[in-house]
Amino acid sequence: MRMTFAICASLLFLSSSLAYAILTLEDLDKKEMECIVIGGIILDKRDGELRIRSISPEMKMSVGNFDGDVILSNVMNGSKIEGIDRICEEIGEWSVRFHVNANEKRTYFVKPSADNETVFAVIGDSQGNNRMLASALENASEVAEFVIHCGDLTPSGRDIEYDEVEKVFNDSKIPVYTTIGNHDVKNNGSKEYRKRFAPLRYSFIYEGIAFVFLDTSDLKIDDDEIHWLGREFSKYKDAKERVIVTHVPSLDPFGLGHALEEDSCEKIQKFARDNAVSAVFSGHIHAYDLRNVNGTEYLISGGAGASLVNGTHHYVLVRYSQGRFSYEHVPLVTDKDEMNITIRSKSKEVVFTYEDLFRLPMVDGNSSYENQFGNVMGKGNYKGVEFSVLLSYVGGMKDGEVLKVYSSDGYIQIFCYWNVYPNETYLELQGKMILAIEYNGEQIPSWEDGPRVAMLPNDCLYSNKDCEMTSYQGQGYYQYPSAGARWSKCVCVIEVCS
Repeated sequence: MRMTFAICASLLFLSSSLAYAILTLEDLDKKEMECIVIGGIILDKRDGELRIRSISPEMKMSVGNFDGDVILSNVMNGSKIEGIDRICEEIGEWSVRFHVNANEKRTYFVKPSADNETVFAVIGDSQGNNRMLASALENASEVAEFVIHCGDLTPSGRDIEYDEVEKVFNDSKIPVYTTIGNHDVKNNGSKEYRKRFAPLRYSFIYEGIAFVFLDTSDLKIDDDEIHWLGREFSKYKDAKERVIVTHVPSLDPFGLGHALEEDSCEKIQKFARDNAVSAVFSGHIHAYDLRNVNGTEYLISGGAGASLVNGTHHYVLVRYSQGRFSYEHVPLVTDKDEMNITIRSKSKEVVFTYEDLFRLPMVDGNSSYENQFGNVMGKGNYKGVEFSVLLSYVGGMKDGEVLKVYSSDGYIQIFCYWNVYPNETYLELQGKMILAIEYNGEQIPSWEDGPRVAMLPNDCLYSNKDCEMTSYQGQGYYQYPSAGARWSKCVCVIEVCS
Protein backbone atom coordinates (compact mmCIF):
# COMPACT_ATOMS: atom_id res chain seq x y z
CA MET A 1 0.00 0.00 0.00
CA ARG A 2 1.25 3.47 -0.84
CA MET A 3 0.73 6.05 1.92
CA THR A 4 -1.33 9.07 0.88
CA PHE A 5 -2.13 11.97 3.17
CA ALA A 6 -4.87 14.54 2.65
CA ILE A 7 -4.26 18.04 4.10
CA CYS A 8 -7.15 20.19 5.33
CA ALA A 9 -6.83 23.76 6.59
CA SER A 10 -10.06 23.79 8.58
CA LEU A 11 -10.14 22.72 12.23
CA LEU A 12 -12.85 20.41 13.53
CA PHE A 13 -14.15 19.75 17.02
CA LEU A 14 -12.85 16.60 18.68
CA SER A 15 -15.00 13.61 17.90
CA SER A 16 -16.50 11.99 20.97
CA SER A 17 -15.27 8.65 19.69
CA LEU A 18 -11.57 9.59 19.64
CA ALA A 19 -9.14 7.67 21.82
CA TYR A 20 -8.36 9.37 25.14
CA ALA A 21 -4.79 8.29 25.84
CA ILE A 22 -3.08 11.54 26.86
CA LEU A 23 0.67 11.35 27.29
CA THR A 24 3.52 13.81 27.51
CA LEU A 25 7.27 13.28 27.48
CA GLU A 26 8.69 13.55 30.99
CA ASP A 27 11.61 15.79 30.09
CA LEU A 28 9.73 18.32 27.93
CA ASP A 29 10.28 21.89 29.12
CA LYS A 30 6.68 23.13 29.33
CA LYS A 31 7.83 26.76 29.55
CA GLU A 32 9.46 26.29 26.18
CA MET A 33 6.80 24.25 24.43
CA GLU A 34 3.17 23.26 24.87
CA CYS A 35 2.09 19.89 23.52
CA ILE A 36 -0.90 17.68 24.26
CA VAL A 37 -1.43 14.47 22.32
CA ILE A 38 -4.60 12.39 22.39
CA GLY A 39 -4.34 9.04 20.65
CA GLY A 40 -0.54 9.05 20.51
CA ILE A 41 2.66 9.29 22.52
CA ILE A 42 5.44 11.86 22.37
CA LEU A 43 8.67 10.03 21.59
CA ASP A 44 11.13 12.89 21.91
CA LYS A 45 11.94 16.51 21.09
CA ARG A 46 15.43 17.36 19.89
CA ASP A 47 17.28 19.21 17.14
CA GLY A 48 14.18 21.13 16.10
CA GLU A 49 12.06 17.99 15.71
CA LEU A 50 9.07 16.80 17.72
CA ARG A 51 8.45 13.08 17.17
CA ILE A 52 5.04 11.59 17.90
CA ARG A 53 3.87 7.99 17.48
CA SER A 54 0.22 7.24 16.86
CA ILE A 55 -1.42 4.59 19.03
CA SER A 56 -4.82 5.05 17.42
CA PRO A 57 -6.16 5.52 13.88
CA GLU A 58 -7.49 8.91 15.05
CA MET A 59 -5.30 11.41 16.85
CA LYS A 60 -5.48 15.00 18.10
CA MET A 61 -2.44 17.21 18.76
CA SER A 62 -2.21 20.71 20.17
CA VAL A 63 1.23 22.29 19.65
CA GLY A 64 2.39 25.75 20.71
CA ASN A 65 5.60 27.66 21.44
CA PHE A 66 7.53 25.33 19.18
CA ASP A 67 9.49 26.20 16.06
CA GLY A 68 10.45 23.13 14.07
CA ASP A 69 9.23 20.00 12.34
CA VAL A 70 6.58 17.65 13.71
CA ILE A 71 7.11 14.04 12.61
CA LEU A 72 4.14 11.72 12.96
CA SER A 73 4.71 7.97 12.71
CA ASN A 74 2.51 4.88 12.76
CA VAL A 75 -0.18 6.73 10.79
CA MET A 76 -2.71 4.74 8.78
CA ASN A 77 -2.69 4.75 5.00
CA GLY A 78 -4.99 7.37 3.48
CA SER A 79 -5.37 9.40 6.68
CA LYS A 80 -6.43 13.05 6.53
CA ILE A 81 -4.40 15.52 8.55
CA GLU A 82 -6.58 18.51 9.35
CA GLY A 83 -5.12 21.82 10.45
CA ILE A 84 -2.10 21.92 8.12
CA ASP A 85 -1.96 24.72 5.54
CA ARG A 86 1.63 24.18 4.39
CA ILE A 87 3.71 21.50 2.73
CA CYS A 88 3.31 18.05 4.26
CA GLU A 89 6.15 15.66 3.43
CA GLU A 90 5.72 11.90 3.37
CA ILE A 91 8.47 9.90 5.06
CA GLY A 92 8.32 6.22 4.18
CA GLU A 93 4.98 4.46 4.07
CA TRP A 94 3.31 5.61 7.27
CA SER A 95 5.11 8.73 8.51
CA VAL A 96 4.67 12.42 7.71
CA ARG A 97 6.58 15.62 8.50
CA PHE A 98 5.28 19.21 8.64
CA HIS A 99 6.61 22.50 10.00
CA VAL A 100 5.26 24.47 12.97
CA ASN A 101 6.06 28.14 13.68
CA ALA A 102 6.86 29.32 17.18
CA ASN A 103 4.42 32.24 17.05
CA GLU A 104 1.34 30.09 16.53
CA LYS A 105 -0.58 27.51 18.50
CA ARG A 106 -2.57 25.04 16.46
CA THR A 107 -4.61 21.92 16.85
CA TYR A 108 -4.22 19.10 14.35
CA PHE A 109 -6.42 16.08 13.71
CA VAL A 110 -5.46 12.79 12.10
CA LYS A 111 -8.46 10.95 10.68
CA PRO A 112 -8.41 7.69 8.72
CA SER A 113 -10.35 7.28 5.50
CA ALA A 114 -13.50 5.16 5.62
CA ASP A 115 -13.76 1.81 3.85
CA ASN A 116 -16.53 -0.66 3.18
CA GLU A 117 -14.63 -3.55 4.76
CA THR A 118 -12.31 -3.35 7.76
CA VAL A 119 -9.28 -5.63 7.50
CA PHE A 120 -6.49 -5.90 10.07
CA ALA A 121 -3.92 -8.47 11.15
CA VAL A 122 -3.38 -10.01 14.60
CA ILE A 123 0.06 -11.37 15.52
CA GLY A 124 1.87 -12.23 18.72
CA ASP A 125 5.04 -13.58 20.29
CA SER A 126 7.68 -12.59 17.79
CA GLN A 127 10.03 -12.59 20.83
CA GLY A 128 12.90 -11.00 18.97
CA ASN A 129 12.62 -13.09 15.80
CA ASN A 130 12.58 -9.83 13.92
CA ARG A 131 13.19 -11.33 10.51
CA MET A 132 9.94 -13.25 10.77
CA LEU A 133 8.18 -10.23 12.31
CA ALA A 134 9.27 -8.10 9.37
CA SER A 135 8.02 -10.77 6.98
CA ALA A 136 4.63 -10.85 8.72
CA LEU A 137 4.29 -7.06 8.55
CA GLU A 138 5.34 -7.02 4.88
CA ASN A 139 2.78 -9.69 3.99
CA ALA A 140 0.00 -8.12 6.04
CA SER A 141 0.58 -4.68 4.51
CA GLU A 142 -0.67 -5.97 1.15
CA VAL A 143 -4.24 -6.32 2.42
CA ALA A 144 -4.56 -5.03 6.00
CA GLU A 145 -5.03 -1.48 7.28
CA PHE A 146 -3.12 -2.03 10.53
CA VAL A 147 -1.58 -4.76 12.68
CA ILE A 148 -2.30 -5.63 16.31
CA HIS A 149 0.66 -7.23 18.12
CA CYS A 150 -0.47 -9.19 21.18
CA GLY A 151 2.81 -8.88 23.09
CA ASP A 152 6.18 -10.53 23.69
CA LEU A 153 7.92 -8.33 21.17
CA THR A 154 11.24 -9.14 22.87
CA PRO A 155 12.78 -12.24 24.46
CA SER A 156 13.81 -10.54 27.71
CA GLY A 157 12.92 -6.83 27.69
CA ARG A 158 16.45 -5.48 27.29
CA ASP A 159 17.17 -2.15 25.61
CA ILE A 160 19.13 -3.75 22.79
CA GLU A 161 16.17 -6.03 22.03
CA TYR A 162 13.76 -3.09 21.95
CA ASP A 163 16.19 -1.34 19.58
CA GLU A 164 15.84 -4.18 17.09
CA VAL A 165 12.03 -4.29 17.30
CA GLU A 166 11.87 -0.54 16.85
CA LYS A 167 13.94 -0.82 13.65
CA VAL A 168 11.43 -3.31 12.25
CA PHE A 169 8.49 -1.05 13.12
CA ASN A 170 10.26 1.96 11.61
CA ASP A 171 10.74 0.05 8.35
CA SER A 172 7.19 -1.30 8.31
CA LYS A 173 4.74 -0.31 5.59
CA ILE A 174 1.80 -0.63 7.98
CA PRO A 175 1.03 0.82 11.44
CA VAL A 176 1.32 -1.50 14.44
CA TYR A 177 -0.64 -1.19 17.70
CA THR A 178 0.83 -3.22 20.56
CA THR A 179 0.13 -4.66 23.97
CA ILE A 180 2.86 -5.68 26.41
CA GLY A 181 3.82 -9.29 27.16
CA ASN A 182 5.43 -11.05 30.10
CA HIS A 183 8.80 -11.28 28.29
CA ASP A 184 8.69 -7.54 27.55
CA VAL A 185 8.61 -6.58 31.24
CA LYS A 186 11.75 -8.53 32.17
CA ASN A 187 14.80 -6.43 33.10
CA ASN A 188 12.50 -3.47 33.83
CA GLY A 189 11.50 -3.55 30.16
CA SER A 190 8.10 -1.96 30.70
CA LYS A 191 9.83 1.43 30.95
CA GLU A 192 11.33 1.06 27.45
CA TYR A 193 8.05 -0.29 26.11
CA ARG A 194 6.09 2.75 27.33
CA LYS A 195 8.75 5.14 26.05
CA ARG A 196 8.83 3.65 22.54
CA PHE A 197 5.49 2.07 21.70
CA ALA A 198 2.43 2.62 23.90
CA PRO A 199 1.08 2.93 27.43
CA LEU A 200 0.41 -0.29 29.30
CA ARG A 201 -3.30 0.08 28.66
CA TYR A 202 -5.25 2.26 26.25
CA SER A 203 -8.14 2.16 23.80
CA PHE A 204 -9.48 3.48 20.51
CA ILE A 205 -12.42 3.07 18.17
CA TYR A 206 -12.19 2.42 14.45
CA GLU A 207 -15.07 1.87 12.02
CA GLY A 208 -17.44 1.19 14.91
CA ILE A 209 -15.14 -1.33 16.62
CA ALA A 210 -13.94 -0.40 20.11
CA PHE A 211 -10.50 -1.87 20.87
CA VAL A 212 -9.32 -1.91 24.50
CA PHE A 213 -5.70 -2.94 25.19
CA LEU A 214 -5.19 -4.52 28.62
CA ASP A 215 -1.91 -5.34 30.38
CA THR A 216 -1.75 -8.97 31.57
CA SER A 217 2.05 -9.25 31.65
CA ASP A 218 1.83 -10.29 35.32
CA LEU A 219 -0.51 -13.19 34.36
CA LYS A 220 -3.47 -11.82 36.28
CA ILE A 221 -6.32 -9.29 36.23
CA ASP A 222 -7.54 -7.54 39.36
CA ASP A 223 -10.89 -5.86 40.08
CA ASP A 224 -9.54 -2.38 39.29
CA GLU A 225 -8.61 -3.55 35.80
CA ILE A 226 -12.06 -5.04 35.26
CA HIS A 227 -13.61 -1.71 36.29
CA TRP A 228 -11.21 0.09 33.94
CA LEU A 229 -12.37 -2.13 31.06
CA GLY A 230 -15.94 -1.11 31.79
CA ARG A 231 -15.06 2.59 31.87
CA GLU A 232 -13.15 2.39 28.59
CA PHE A 233 -15.94 0.64 26.73
CA SER A 234 -18.48 3.11 28.14
CA LYS A 235 -16.68 5.90 26.23
CA TYR A 236 -17.68 4.33 22.95
CA LYS A 237 -21.46 4.25 23.25
CA ASP A 238 -21.90 4.06 19.48
CA ALA A 239 -19.59 1.07 19.07
CA LYS A 240 -21.04 -1.83 17.11
CA GLU A 241 -18.43 -4.28 18.39
CA ARG A 242 -16.20 -4.58 21.47
CA VAL A 243 -12.75 -6.18 21.34
CA ILE A 244 -10.26 -6.79 24.16
CA VAL A 245 -6.58 -7.06 23.20
CA THR A 246 -4.22 -8.58 25.76
CA HIS A 247 -1.22 -10.89 25.98
CA VAL A 248 -2.18 -13.82 28.18
CA PRO A 249 -5.34 -15.76 27.21
CA SER A 250 -8.05 -16.80 29.62
CA LEU A 251 -7.98 -20.37 28.35
CA ASP A 252 -5.28 -22.81 27.28
CA PRO A 253 -6.49 -25.07 24.46
CA PHE A 254 -3.66 -27.54 25.16
CA GLY A 255 -4.27 -27.79 28.90
CA LEU A 256 -0.67 -26.92 29.75
CA GLY A 257 -1.44 -24.22 32.31
CA HIS A 258 -0.34 -21.25 30.20
CA ALA A 259 -3.48 -19.18 30.71
CA LEU A 260 -4.15 -16.43 33.25
CA GLU A 261 -4.51 -17.35 36.90
CA GLU A 262 -7.81 -19.18 37.44
CA ASP A 263 -9.53 -16.29 39.22
CA SER A 264 -8.49 -13.89 36.46
CA CYS A 265 -9.79 -16.25 33.77
CA GLU A 266 -13.18 -16.25 35.43
CA LYS A 267 -13.20 -12.46 35.76
CA ILE A 268 -12.43 -11.66 32.14
CA GLN A 269 -14.77 -14.32 30.75
CA LYS A 270 -17.58 -13.06 32.98
CA PHE A 271 -16.90 -9.48 31.86
CA ALA A 272 -16.94 -10.55 28.22
CA ARG A 273 -20.23 -12.40 28.67
CA ASP A 274 -21.95 -9.65 30.66
CA ASN A 275 -20.76 -6.77 28.45
CA ALA A 276 -21.33 -8.19 24.96
CA VAL A 277 -17.63 -8.36 24.11
CA SER A 278 -17.37 -9.61 20.53
CA ALA A 279 -13.81 -10.93 20.65
CA VAL A 280 -10.72 -11.29 22.85
CA PHE A 281 -7.36 -11.33 21.04
CA SER A 282 -4.28 -12.72 22.80
CA GLY A 283 -0.94 -14.44 22.28
CA HIS A 284 1.40 -15.98 24.91
CA ILE A 285 0.72 -19.54 23.77
CA HIS A 286 2.85 -20.14 20.68
CA ALA A 287 0.08 -21.54 18.54
CA TYR A 288 -3.18 -20.66 16.76
CA ASP A 289 -6.58 -21.26 18.29
CA LEU A 290 -10.06 -19.84 17.72
CA ARG A 291 -13.15 -20.79 19.66
CA ASN A 292 -16.46 -19.27 20.75
CA VAL A 293 -17.29 -19.23 24.45
CA ASN A 294 -20.67 -17.82 25.51
CA GLY A 295 -20.92 -15.70 22.37
CA THR A 296 -17.39 -14.25 22.54
CA GLU A 297 -14.72 -15.32 20.04
CA TYR A 298 -11.39 -16.05 21.74
CA LEU A 299 -8.46 -15.83 19.32
CA ILE A 300 -4.91 -16.91 20.19
CA SER A 301 -2.26 -15.85 17.68
CA GLY A 302 1.17 -16.57 19.13
CA GLY A 303 3.12 -17.66 16.08
CA ALA A 304 5.04 -14.61 14.87
CA GLY A 305 8.50 -16.02 15.53
CA ALA A 306 8.96 -17.72 18.91
CA SER A 307 9.44 -21.50 19.14
CA LEU A 308 6.09 -23.20 18.59
CA VAL A 309 3.89 -25.21 20.94
CA ASN A 310 1.88 -26.52 18.02
CA GLY A 311 1.18 -25.74 14.37
CA THR A 312 3.03 -23.22 12.20
CA HIS A 313 4.37 -19.71 12.43
CA HIS A 314 1.57 -17.44 11.29
CA TYR A 315 -0.49 -14.29 11.58
CA VAL A 316 -4.27 -13.92 11.40
CA LEU A 317 -6.17 -11.68 9.02
CA VAL A 318 -9.39 -10.41 10.57
CA ARG A 319 -12.13 -9.01 8.35
CA TYR A 320 -15.18 -7.16 9.60
CA SER A 321 -18.02 -6.86 7.13
CA GLN A 322 -21.80 -6.86 7.33
CA GLY A 323 -21.77 -7.01 11.11
CA ARG A 324 -19.49 -10.00 11.61
CA PHE A 325 -15.83 -10.95 12.02
CA SER A 326 -14.12 -13.59 9.90
CA TYR A 327 -10.66 -15.01 10.52
CA GLU A 328 -7.98 -16.29 8.14
CA HIS A 329 -4.92 -18.16 9.42
CA VAL A 330 -1.95 -17.11 7.24
CA PRO A 331 1.18 -19.33 7.54
CA LEU A 332 4.63 -17.74 7.59
CA VAL A 333 7.15 -19.79 5.65
CA THR A 334 10.55 -20.36 7.27
CA ASP A 335 13.38 -20.03 4.79
CA LYS A 336 15.27 -23.34 4.78
CA ASP A 337 18.37 -21.49 3.63
CA GLU A 338 18.55 -19.99 7.11
CA MET A 339 19.34 -23.38 8.67
CA ASN A 340 22.94 -22.55 9.39
CA ILE A 341 25.25 -21.18 12.07
CA THR A 342 27.48 -18.15 11.60
CA ILE A 343 30.75 -18.11 13.57
CA ARG A 344 32.62 -14.82 13.48
CA SER A 345 35.52 -12.92 15.00
CA LYS A 346 37.01 -9.53 14.18
CA SER A 347 39.04 -10.97 11.32
CA LYS A 348 37.09 -13.94 10.02
CA GLU A 349 33.60 -15.33 9.47
CA VAL A 350 32.57 -18.92 8.73
CA VAL A 351 29.08 -20.25 8.00
CA PHE A 352 28.24 -23.87 8.85
CA THR A 353 25.13 -25.53 7.48
CA TYR A 354 23.39 -27.99 9.78
CA GLU A 355 24.86 -30.77 7.64
CA ASP A 356 28.34 -29.30 8.17
CA LEU A 357 27.90 -29.42 11.95
CA PHE A 358 27.28 -33.16 11.89
CA ARG A 359 30.63 -33.67 10.15
CA LEU A 360 32.58 -32.01 12.99
CA PRO A 361 34.02 -33.89 16.00
CA MET A 362 31.26 -34.35 18.57
CA VAL A 363 30.90 -35.14 22.26
CA ASP A 364 27.85 -36.20 24.23
CA GLY A 365 26.70 -36.57 27.79
CA ASN A 366 23.71 -36.58 30.10
CA SER A 367 22.85 -33.23 31.62
CA SER A 368 20.13 -30.94 32.98
CA TYR A 369 19.76 -27.43 34.39
CA GLU A 370 17.93 -25.49 37.08
CA ASN A 371 15.47 -22.76 36.16
CA GLN A 372 15.00 -19.57 38.17
CA PHE A 373 12.63 -21.35 40.58
CA GLY A 374 15.10 -24.14 41.32
CA ASN A 375 13.24 -26.74 39.26
CA VAL A 376 15.43 -29.22 37.38
CA MET A 377 14.64 -29.12 33.67
CA GLY A 378 15.94 -30.51 30.38
CA LYS A 379 17.05 -33.92 31.65
CA GLY A 380 18.48 -36.04 28.87
CA ASN A 381 21.37 -36.83 26.58
CA TYR A 382 22.92 -33.98 24.60
CA LYS A 383 25.23 -34.42 21.63
CA GLY A 384 27.07 -31.63 19.88
CA VAL A 385 30.24 -29.73 19.04
CA GLU A 386 32.41 -28.05 21.67
CA PHE A 387 32.45 -24.28 21.37
CA SER A 388 36.24 -24.36 21.49
CA VAL A 389 36.19 -26.43 18.28
CA LEU A 390 33.78 -24.05 16.54
CA LEU A 391 35.89 -21.02 17.47
CA SER A 392 39.05 -22.66 16.13
CA TYR A 393 37.71 -21.94 12.63
CA VAL A 394 37.82 -18.16 13.26
CA GLY A 395 41.08 -17.93 15.19
CA GLY A 396 39.86 -18.90 18.65
CA MET A 397 39.26 -16.60 21.62
CA LYS A 398 41.63 -14.79 23.98
CA ASP A 399 41.33 -14.28 27.73
CA GLY A 400 39.59 -10.93 28.20
CA GLU A 401 37.40 -11.33 25.14
CA VAL A 402 33.73 -12.31 25.40
CA LEU A 403 31.56 -14.65 23.39
CA LYS A 404 28.11 -13.49 22.33
CA VAL A 405 25.63 -16.20 21.41
CA TYR A 406 22.58 -15.03 19.48
CA SER A 407 19.33 -16.96 19.14
CA SER A 408 16.98 -16.64 16.18
CA ASP A 409 14.44 -14.92 18.43
CA GLY A 410 16.90 -12.13 19.30
CA TYR A 411 17.92 -13.54 22.68
CA ILE A 412 21.60 -12.95 23.56
CA GLN A 413 23.84 -14.64 26.13
CA ILE A 414 27.41 -13.52 26.89
CA PHE A 415 30.12 -15.96 27.99
CA CYS A 416 33.70 -15.50 29.20
CA TYR A 417 36.90 -17.19 28.05
CA TRP A 418 36.73 -19.82 30.83
CA ASN A 419 33.25 -20.93 29.81
CA VAL A 420 34.60 -21.84 26.38
CA TYR A 421 38.00 -23.14 27.55
CA PRO A 422 37.19 -24.41 31.07
CA ASN A 423 40.01 -24.73 33.59
CA GLU A 424 39.83 -27.35 36.33
CA THR A 425 37.37 -25.31 38.44
CA TYR A 426 35.05 -24.48 35.55
CA LEU A 427 35.26 -28.06 34.28
CA GLU A 428 34.01 -29.31 37.64
CA LEU A 429 31.16 -26.78 37.83
CA GLN A 430 29.91 -26.60 34.25
CA GLY A 431 31.78 -29.26 32.28
CA LYS A 432 32.36 -28.83 28.57
CA MET A 433 30.31 -26.14 26.83
CA ILE A 434 28.82 -27.53 23.63
CA LEU A 435 26.52 -26.46 20.84
CA ALA A 436 24.03 -29.33 21.09
CA ILE A 437 22.53 -30.49 17.79
CA GLU A 438 20.90 -33.66 19.10
CA TYR A 439 18.77 -34.30 22.21
CA ASN A 440 17.70 -37.79 23.27
CA GLY A 441 18.32 -39.02 19.74
CA GLU A 442 16.31 -36.26 18.01
CA GLN A 443 18.43 -34.16 15.68
CA ILE A 444 18.09 -30.64 14.31
CA PRO A 445 16.03 -29.38 12.57
CA SER A 446 13.41 -31.82 13.95
CA TRP A 447 14.58 -30.93 17.47
CA GLU A 448 13.02 -27.48 17.58
CA ASP A 449 15.10 -26.17 20.53
CA GLY A 450 18.36 -26.77 18.70
CA PRO A 451 21.02 -25.85 18.01
CA ARG A 452 21.27 -25.16 21.74
CA VAL A 453 23.94 -24.27 24.28
CA ALA A 454 24.45 -27.13 26.75
CA MET A 455 26.81 -27.67 29.69
CA LEU A 456 28.05 -31.19 30.50
CA PRO A 457 29.21 -31.30 34.16
CA ASN A 458 30.17 -34.63 35.71
CA ASP A 459 27.19 -34.59 38.09
CA CYS A 460 24.82 -34.09 35.11
CA LEU A 461 23.28 -30.92 36.61
CA TYR A 462 24.17 -27.31 35.83
CA SER A 463 22.68 -25.70 38.93
CA ASN A 464 21.95 -22.06 39.65
CA LYS A 465 24.90 -22.07 42.06
CA ASP A 466 27.12 -23.49 39.31
CA CYS A 467 25.87 -20.75 37.01
CA GLU A 468 26.68 -18.06 39.56
CA MET A 469 30.19 -19.44 40.08
CA THR A 470 30.87 -19.55 36.32
CA SER A 471 29.48 -16.12 35.41
CA TYR A 472 31.47 -12.90 35.31
CA GLN A 473 29.86 -9.69 36.58
CA GLY A 474 27.43 -8.37 33.97
CA GLN A 475 27.07 -11.80 32.38
CA GLY A 476 24.94 -14.90 32.87
CA TYR A 477 23.71 -15.20 36.45
CA TYR A 478 24.19 -11.47 37.06
CA GLN A 479 21.84 -10.62 34.21
CA TYR A 480 19.25 -13.30 34.96
CA PRO A 481 19.68 -15.66 37.94
CA SER A 482 18.90 -18.89 36.15
CA ALA A 483 21.20 -21.64 34.90
CA GLY A 484 18.62 -22.46 32.24
CA ALA A 485 18.92 -18.97 30.79
CA ARG A 486 22.49 -19.86 29.77
CA TRP A 487 21.20 -22.73 27.64
CA SER A 488 20.26 -20.56 24.66
CA LYS A 489 17.89 -22.18 22.17
CA CYS A 490 17.86 -21.92 18.37
CA VAL A 491 21.38 -20.48 18.16
CA CYS A 492 22.11 -18.75 14.85
CA VAL A 493 25.21 -16.56 15.43
CA ILE A 494 28.30 -17.06 17.61
CA GLU A 495 30.57 -14.01 17.83
CA VAL A 496 33.91 -13.31 19.54
CA CYS A 497 34.01 -9.70 20.78
CA SER A 498 36.46 -7.49 22.67
